[in-house]
Formats: sequence, C-alpha cells, structure tokens
Amino acid sequence: MAAPDRPVVLFVGDGAFQVTCQELSTLIRHRLRPVIFLLNNDGYTIERVITDRPYNDLQPWAYHRLGEVFGGGRGFDAHTEGDLETALQAAAGAQDLVFIEVHTGRMDCPEALRRAGQAMAKANQLA
Repeated sequence: MAAPDRPVVLFVGDGAFQVTCQELSTLIRHRLRPVIFLLNNDGYTIERVITDRPYNDLQPWAYHRLGEVFGGGRGFDAHTEGDLETALQAAAGAQDLVFIEVHTGRMDCPEALRRAGQAMAKANQLA
C-alpha cells in the first residue's frame, strides 16, 4: 500500500499462506495488484528436512481459486512449465491481483537446506 505505483511480487509457501490467507481479502478490498506465487509443496518442507512426520502435512486447498472466494483477482494453477508460462503472460498485462499456484515436489529444496536439516535433527537427538 505504501508504493501503489510499483509492482509487488510475493513468493510464499503453502504452509505460511494457510496462516495468513485472510490478507488476500485485504489486498482485493484495496484493489492492490500484486503477483503472488504460492509454492505448493504439500506442507512444511523446511520441517520435513529435520523430521518427516505427518504433522508437516497440510490439508490441500485449491489456492488458485481463493480469488473467487474473496471476490477478486485472477488465479492460475501451474503444474507444468507451460502452465507457468501462460500464467506469467497473463500476469504481465493484468490490472488486478494475480495468484499463481506453483506445484513442486514435497522435498524440492536446496541441498544446503537438506544439510542444515540433518544437522538440526542430529542436534535434537543429543538434547
């Protein structure tokens, strides 16, 4: 809201978004036009690299359809590179909020995160 003439891009994970999703309604109400990329890896991958337990799973949502629920914006469901290209082309000319749900693998993360998770898991065993 502080920079209405500047493009805003948000990358958010599905777990974090489930905690703050109501703010999508605020963005729509104020007619803001961010491009939101939701990285859907089916749960808390950052926690899974430490310990892969069922509590890291999330209830699946049709995130790309939340604009319909909250009354505005355009949603895209990207399972392939082609889907993502289509969404990016639409986002380039959009005059309203764009929400792009990008599906990734459950354990799709950088190797550095995997190593950090292993170190944390080992430290937890010592505690």
